[in-house]
Amino acid sequence: MTHEEAVATIAPTGLIAAARTDLPTVQAIVNPNPQLIEAMNALGPKPGEETPQRAAARGRKLDILQYFLDKGVQPDLFTACALGLTPIVDAYLTAHPKDVEAKGAHGIQ
Repeated sequence: MTHEEAVATIAPTGLIAAARTDLPTVQAIVNPNPQLIEAMNALGPKPGEETPQRAAARGRKLDILQYFLDKGVQPDLFTACALGLTPIVDAYLTAHPKDVEAKGAHGIQ
């Protein structure tokens, strides 16, 4: 699945907005739509682009982030930071040292 296909799969579901709110709303969207997990894993977010993972991470919705991981979503840098997954953060920044200055969806590092 391409990035564009992933965005097209996720956008109409309201998952990004739901990831800012509460776990039951997210579960109601994801559980009947398992293709959303593949779509979330296909996202290679562009600078400033909000994803469900980033929306939950920015809002410190740790239960939603953990749910995403439990469903098979691969943690991105922001998810790993929010959940305190230090080994993943270290490995990511070792592989991508320029991303130490990465900015989230709203331009905040």
